[in-house]
Amino acid sequence: ELGMVEMTQALRLHDVSYEQVGPDMLISGFLEPIPDLRLTVPSLSETTKIDPALNPYESGIISFYKTWDPYGSFSNFSPHPVEMPDEGGDYFMWLSVEHYYQAQKFYGVQDPVAQDCVLAIKSAKSPEEAARIGRKMQREQPGLVRSDWATAKINVMYRALKCKFSMYPHLNSMLLSTAGSV
Repeated sequence: ELGMVEMTQALRLHDVSYEQVGPDMLISGFLEPIPDLRLTVPSLSETTKIDPALNPYESGIISFYKTWDPYGSFSNFSPHPVEMPDEGGDYFMWLSVEHYYQAQKFYGVQDPVAQDCVLAIKSAKSPEEAARIGRKMQREQPGLVRSDWATAKINVMYRALKCKFSMYPHLNSMLLSTAGSV
């Protein structure tokens, strides 16, 4: 079981490769997250540097679909590992929130194909790959998705995001700086 220091060192060893996929760029491997362990709420000038169009006194819409967007760290695909329980209840360092979320679709399903899918998602080299594996299995073999997924998925995502924003104080500060925005 790796601690945060060992995980950070391990991430430095992963090769990163780039591949054009349609209009998007697929980044395989992981860029090392650089956490700022000091809890600070950005000042007005710092917030404006992130997004000059954002007025903290008016509601705005903040998009974070792509990880390279100004608020891309909020994406489930951002390279921020989270330590969450795996299908056996043991804690595992998932490479992203997306890895954890996709694997949870098959949590507790007593079918070797579903269990292999969880292992494939765990070892996926990128969040995009994890999403592809999970979505494909859900589409092609919907009977392998856990029976309570429709009601459990919101709580699964909530727990994963709570973990992410607890593990990375700089993301927590950034999130808090968006108060009043959509």
